Amino acid sequence: MIFTYRPEWGICFMASPQLEKGYTRIANEILEALSTVQMSGSEWQFVMCLFRKTYGYNKSEDWITGSQIALMTGLRKERVSEAKQRLIDRKIVTEKRNKISFQKDYERWVELRKSVTVVTEKRNTLLRKSVNTKDNKETYTKDTSNQGLRVDKSVDMKNKFNSVGAEIIKAFELVDAKNKNYYANTTQRSACDFLIREYGLKTTLDRIAVLPKTNGMQYFPTITTPVHLRDKWVQLENAVTRKRVEAGGTESRVAF
Repeated sequence: MIFTYRPEWGICFMASPQLEKGYTRIANEILEALSTVQMSGSEWQFVMCLFRKTYGYNKSEDWITGSQIALMTGLRKERVSEAKQRLIDRKIVTEKRNKISFQKDYERWVELRKSVTVVTEKRNTLLRKSVNTKDNKETYTKDTSNQGLRVDKSVDMKNKFNSVGAEIIKAFELVDAKNKNYYANTTQRSACDFLIREYGLKTTLDRIAVLPKTNGMQYFPTITTPVHLRDKWVQLENAVTRKRVEAGGTESRVAF
């Protein structure tokens, strides 16, 4: 159940959505395809608003301004603009002659996750021994072809990832000590870069600071790594909002 608290009246109203009041027709195949796609919270909000503004009115496209999306979502206009551009770049949303539409052909969507090279456990062991700093510029591994040392360009951490991501890994060490092994983990560092781009370093660190308290609490997702935080960001915000409503809070959005 969702309750809306009205402090001026001192009571809560329970939302009661009914199909008779209107509904949006979306093909099950689209919902199933979207369930496999990794998107940020603001991107999801943009897509939901797009559905409402187009399919909700039996349209396939429409002129939709950033101000309209901002009003519906509560996002700042610049966040709306950023989300829109990312969705266009990934071909999930299209824009022609200032009209915006959802790309139903999900085969055209560009996946955010890039293919990861699978390496053997022996090579991983050599890699862990060779990394002496959190952001090692070059990693040297054994070259079996000539019994010499070669530079492994695939783990050039400073060139490939934002060095500030190391601060996020460091913060996560207080959540789970295993994170001390993730400074050279490409999957975790990629998640750090996403968090920095999407939410900023300070906001991300503020989120991490609450995790030792929220992990294990009812309704809260368990988050112990940067990847978890990236994938469960919206769940965490929703859980905090729910907790505040239950406690009689009046804020409609999460503020850490």
